[in-house]
Amino acid sequence: MDPRIGLAALIRARRLELERAAAARDAYGAEFNERKLRSDPSRLVEIVEGPTAITAWLTELMAGAEHEVLCFDTPPYLTADAGALQFEEDLLARGV
Repeated sequence: MDPRIGLAALIRARRLELERAAAARDAYGAEFNERKLRSDPSRLVEIVEGPTAITAWLTELMAGAEHEVLCFDTPPYLTADAGALQFEEDLLARGV
């Protein structure tokens, strides 16, 4: 067989394989991300906006703490009301 014909057929076959792989890339990427999120939920991102919503979310998060809470603490603070973030004293009372 003329090498030009045989090689042209091989090149077409490889191109088709590459096109199929490229077409599946997004689907495989989406499946990878979905499985990664199921196995590592910490990769999820939640957006909480506004002082009231942030305080409620933070209070709920702290209420679920069992061992330790680590955070960065820098102004501006959410609220000037010292009682609004009472959960810190509650955590200490529970030994967290």
